[in-house]
Order: sequence, then C-alpha cells, then structure tokens
Amino acid sequence: MKGVAIIGAGLLALSGITGPALAGSSGMSAQPQLSPQTQETINQLQDASADIARSRELSEHHGVMLSEDIRRQSQLDSLIQRLQNGENVSPDEIEQAKR
Repeated sequence: MKGVAIIGAGLLALSGITGPALAGSSGMSAQPQLSPQTQETINQLQDASADIARSRELSEHHGVMLSEDIRRQSQLDSLIQRLQNGENVSPDEIEQAKR
C-alpha cells in the first residue's frame, strides 16, 4: 500500500512540473473563451446533472431506472465537456438532454 502512495505522489509531483510546460505560453488560455450564452447553457446542464445525482442518492432506483439516470447524467456531462472545449453542439441535442 505504501508503494502505491509513493507512486501516486511521484506522479502528482511530475504533473506539477510538466503541466505548465505542456500548457503552452503563459499568455495562452487552456480553455477557449466562452460566450455568456454558452456559459449559461453549461450552468443549466450542470444543474440538471446535479439534480439527477441528488435524485439518485435520495431514491431507491434499481435496474432500468438507475441505468437511465446514469445514462442521462453521462449525456449531460459529455455535453458540458464538449461545450467547455469550444466544440459545436446543436441546440436540439442540448434541449433533448435537458428533458
């Protein structure tokens, strides 16, 4: 167990050293500049994802219902990631995910 902690600490230290070097120059942003509308959409999708997570914690969904909750949350999280990366996402896809 101690070996795993040492390896984990080494990887964490290495990421701290190489992370800034791989991110580009200090003047470059790692994330694309998002429009206020896109940020609002991201916030709405994050709220919907959090609602599903809370609902799942409070309910006793099993089987199909649990699988559906997990699928919907995964879909929302994927859309959030794509929007944060500056990818184009169709409004229909966003609306469908909110339902």
